[in-house]
Amino acid sequence: MSNDGTYLVCAHEALATRGGGVIRLGVTPSLSLAFVDQIYSGWILQDPVDYLVQEWEYPPLDAAPDSLRDLLKDYLALIVEPKIDRMQDGDPELREELENLIEHCSSHPDDPRRDVLRDQVIDLRDNWYEDAV
Repeated sequence: MSNDGTYLVCAHEALATRGGGVIRLGVTPSLSLAFVDQIYSGWILQDPVDYLVQEWEYPPLDAAPDSLRDLLKDYLALIVEPKIDRMQDGDPELREELENLIEHCSSHPDDPRRDVLRDQVIDLRDNWYEDAV
């Protein structure tokens, strides 16, 4: 995710290491496919917080509050290695990070995308920490 939370990128490392030769193909106004040397290398989603939804519902038409970008960045930082390993080991400090993120989500203005993110963090906590349920 970009530092300001505007872009979520899922790509092969070649995309990050190449200075030139990268082509972006816009699929929608918010989604691009990335190619390096004419080989598909990943995708780029602009304003990913706008697309936080439950199941197959349509995203709200209005833009998500900017504050949700930081919440999404914090969530994504929790679901990567080595933090996943720490969750598997029942690390109490990581559980505290999850609890803090749940509280932080709940303190933000009411928005369905905030609820999606908060519910996902709650599910993550409940799935990894038996006594949380």
